[in-house]
Order: sequence, then structure tokens, then C-alpha cells
Amino acid sequence: MLSAVRRWLPLLGAIALLALLYHGLAPATVNGDGLGYLKSSPTGIVVPGHLGYLPLMRGAGRLFGASSPFALLGPARLISLLSGLLATLALFAAARLRMSQPAALVAALGLGVSFGVVQAASDVETYAPALAALCLATWCGLARTEGGGAVWLGGAILSTAVAALLHVENVLFVPAIALLCRNGRRRHDLWIAPLGTGLLVGSAYATAWSTRGDTFASGWHWLTRASHGFSYPLGTRTPIAALYGIAKTLVYSPYPHEASWWRVAVQTLLGLVTMSLAAWLVLQAQPPFSKWVLSAWIVPYSVVGITFYASDNERWLFLLPPLWLTVGQAAEGARPRRVAVGLLVLLTVFDLGLGLPVARDATVRDRATALSGHLRRGDLVISPGHGWDEYLGFFQEIPIEPFPLVYFCGHLGSAEAMRRDLAHRAIAARARRARIFLARLDSVDGPDGWKELRAFGVTPENVSTYLPVGRRVPIAPQLQLLEPAADQIE
Repeated sequence: MLSAVRRWLPLLGAIALLALLYHGLAPATVNGDGLGYLKSSPTGIVVPGHLGYLPLMRGAGRLFGASSPFALLGPARLISLLSGLLATLALFAAARLRMSQPAALVAALGLGVSFGVVQAASDVETYAPALAALCLATWCGLARTEGGGAVWLGGAILSTAVAALLHVENVLFVPAIALLCRNGRRRHDLWIAPLGTGLLVGSAYATAWSTRGDTFASGWHWLTRASHGFSYPLGTRTPIAALYGIAKTLVYSPYPHEASWWRVAVQTLLGLVTMSLAAWLVLQAQPPFSKWVLSAWIVPYSVVGITFYASDNERWLFLLPPLWLTVGQAAEGARPRRVAVGLLVLLTVFDLGLGLPVARDATVRDRATALSGHLRRGDLVISPGHGWDEYLGFFQEIPIEPFPLVYFCGHLGSAEAMRRDLAHRAIAARARRARIFLARLDSVDGPDGWKELRAFGVTPENVSTYLPVGRRVPIAPQLQLLEPAADQIE
């Protein structure tokens, strides 16, 4: 009994420390994507690219009796935290099939303390549960390779389908899991995994189409244009953006518009240094997968990572499991193990030293809270979006009608379509005697929202042409009341 406790104590201690790390780095203000999920969850809609995520959130909400967007914040973050821990445990289980327990612990902890995972596990996002499903699929696939029966094949298929339903990008994992399950097994395994995964994912999408075709059809525009209606501009800087995104997967670095260039450069350099250490360890090891499995895993995700918003560390998150499994394999040697342990310590220190101040920054929350006092139920609030303006009313649970211009431009496909939709909403607001507010539209306080709006021809200089007619009455800094024009007053 005592020997069993001693055997599992390091893993249990690591999981406890990771749980504290994820909880401690939960940001004071939920991220923008998470805010959108929280607002959408009570409405019952589905998000085509993340078909399984909102039902998961709604299930957690029912379990904890949370129905409003703000009340869902705690349960949603708990999903992320538990998913981060599950991903770590699943990768440990996968690693133990190929390496010793100390080496497997290096692999699991490496995944757990990588900043991309810390970020996903401490906030509201699809990435942590999707990563957990991907790691479970990896474990099942390796177990199948090691001689496991049909149960492991079924587990690999189910986990891959769940990963794809939580984040559509994970359909890219199907070739890798097919090869992994076939590796050393019968030939028909090569098509069983893709067929089974396709049937599960296809059935889920068919059900969503039949029950929520309106939402699904509008979501198709998003799917075909890669990111909420916005196309990523490829150029000569794309490789640099990719290096930045890859580095940020290990060590946090702010975006250039969030901090000074020297700070961005230094923190990116720290990420590249840790990535170089990981690469050195990879070169010392025999990969835990065949070259065909690795190629089928790495190449598709890398192509998507470079093509769509390469500077976002989420694009590279799903490549961390093979990286850390290989590092764990290297840690079987004495010298590489010391380097690997040092790398884990560095990453943990960087997580706390660089991530904690950002997590504790409540500037956005405080600003939104201060201005939300001027709002009441049913108010129409027009703003650029992608900034503090989208948090108005959220923390105080004031059910306003937000109209972020950047979202509706992307959703409807053009600035003109957005203008027409806004005009109808303004008429409806006047009819129900609701007020109309303008937030962040009287002066530019940053590129958030405006950068994306320029792609549709909307700028701070011409934005008034897309807004309802009325007289602007200053209420507070960056908040104006739009009074109706004379011909709109009864």
C-alpha cells in the first residue's frame, strides 16, 4: 500500500500544483471569445465550428443552477480547469505506454505548464476540452498500437470525434489517429478510425442542421471564411508571426499593440529560447510515433497554423502533445532529463512571473463596470467591438442589446448589410422606448475592433454614416446617448 502511494505521489502532487496554477492564473476579465460563448450559451444556439462546446456549457450550467451569462462564468472555467488536468493525465497515460514513469511525468508536466495550455485551462475557451479529447485519443491510439483490443480503437474514434466537435480544426487529426491505430495492427484499422469518426461527427452535424438550421446556415459563412467572417492576410511577415505564435505557446508574450516593442521582443525571445531547449531534447530522442504518424499529425496542423492567424498560440496548441511526448522520451537519459526538468522549472517561473500580472489586471472589467451604471435593461449599445465595450452590462447582469459593429460586419458579410440591420434594430429600440448608446465611438482609444472594421471600409472617420441619425449627448468618457432626431420623436 505504502509503495503504491509513493509510486503515484509525484503525479498526484503535479496535478495538485497544476490545479493551483490554473486557478491562480484565471484572469480578472474573461477573454473575448469566452465572453461570446457565455452570452450565447443561455440562448440555446449552436456554434458550427465548436458544435459540442455550448451544450457542454449549458450542461454545466444546469448542474450548478447557473442560467445567466455571468453566472455561467464559474462553471465554464471549471470545465476548462478540469479539462487541462485531464489532458495532462491522458498524456501521462499515453507516455507510460512507451517510457518510464519519471520520463512520462516530464512529458505530462511539460504539456501542463506550457503557457498555451495554462491560458486555455484558466479561462473560458474550447481549447482545453478539445485538447483533453485529443490527448485521450492519443492514449487510446497508442494502447491500440501496443496490442489493445477493439475497446481502445473505439475509444480513439470517440475521443477524436469529441475533439472535432469541440473544435472543428481537429478533423485534421483523423489521418494521424488512423495511422496510429493501424500501426502494427490489421490493415482494415486504417479505414475504421476515419469511418467511425466521420459517422459520429457527421451525425452530430446532421442533427444540428435539422434542429437549428437557421443558426447553422449563418454559421457556414464563418466556417468558409475561417474566422468570424474575417480572412487572414498572408504576407512576408507571416513566418515571423508564426514564430511569435509558436513561442507564445510555451511562454506568454503580449501582442505588439498591448505593450512596448522591447517587452514583446524580450518575452518572445524567452519563448524561443525554451523552444530551442525543447528542440534540443527532441533531437536526443527516438520519437514515440512512426515518421508517418508524426507527419500526418504535424503537417496539417502546421499548414492551418500558418494560414490562419499564425500569431495566435491556439493555432499551435494541438502540436504540443507530440512535442512533449518526444521530450519525455529524451528524458530517459540522465543528462537530457536534467535539461528537461530545468525547462519545466523555467516554464513554471515564466507562467507565474509573466502571466500573473496580466491575469490580475482588471482594467477592462473596472472600466466596463463604471460605465454600466448608466445602462438599464433593453438599451441598445452600439460600439466597435473587440474591446472593453463588449463587457458593458455583463458583470452587473444588465440584459442590454449589444451591437458590436465588428461582429455584425463579419457575420453579415458587409458594412452595408450591417448598416441596414442596425437601422432596423434602432427603429425597434425606439418603438419599445429603449435608449440607444454609443460606446468607444467618439474617439479612438486603441486598434481593437477598428483594425478589423477597416477591412470592410469602416473607419473612425466615416463610422457616422453607418449609425442611426440622432444627436449625441455625452454621458461619460467614451459613452454617448444618441437622442432621436426631430422627425423620429412622436
